[in-house]
Amino acid sequence: MAKAASQAAAEVRQWLDETIAARKAKRSEKDDVLGRCLALQSVGLPAMDDLSIRNNLLGLLVGAIPTTSKCCAQALDQLFARPEQLKAAQAAAVTDDDAVLAKYVFEALRFNPNNPGLFRMTAEDYRLAKGSLHATTIPKGTSVLAATQSAMFDERMVDQPNQFRIDRPEYLNMHFGYGLHTCFGQYINRVQIPGILKPLLKHPGLRRAGELQYVGPFPSSLPVSFD
Repeated sequence: MAKAASQAAAEVRQWLDETIAARKAKRSEKDDVLGRCLALQSVGLPAMDDLSIRNNLLGLLVGAIPTTSKCCAQALDQLFARPEQLKAAQAAAVTDDDAVLAKYVFEALRFNPNNPGLFRMTAEDYRLAKGSLHATTIPKGTSVLAATQSAMFDERMVDQPNQFRIDRPEYLNMHFGYGLHTCFGQYINRVQIPGILKPLLKHPGLRRAGELQYVGPFPSSLPVSFD
């Protein structure tokens, strides 16, 4: 599997490099993501060299579709498990109260988020919890997991973490990471994920017609029915 993944990655990188080069060789006014990136490159915007553009496009291809659909399915699954909250989310959808709908969707997602954390590698020796009795030095080059799912249920920071509440401060929401490695698509997905679920939630009598199924880490199906 690792070999197949490495081969696929190399092929996608080559395809993107060729696509970027071809578009630059034959300039057009096509208004798409690549066109806008090249326009920004032409005016000298930092971090818009060919490699950076390729990396951003690769991130969109790998992350945008599977993670977005996963979040939608898992949030809806959690709402199905809570009839009262499902009813309230549907009311927000019907009245086009997008702000309230988003609160229900992302609070539901807290109970089964896109991933349990972020895998990273330390760039230098780091003293974790410095000054405390449980301080630990993490050596440079160590693989670490920032456990964002656990953080969203940390009772030292989250009031009654096991309750479904839409009045929590936004900074407790760790779905998109934090700091330097905040999700590239967070601003799109804060709108897109509730927006995808909204038309479905507007259907009266929306209910589960089967269990959420997975292939690997990603949902494959969540049967629903409505009146």
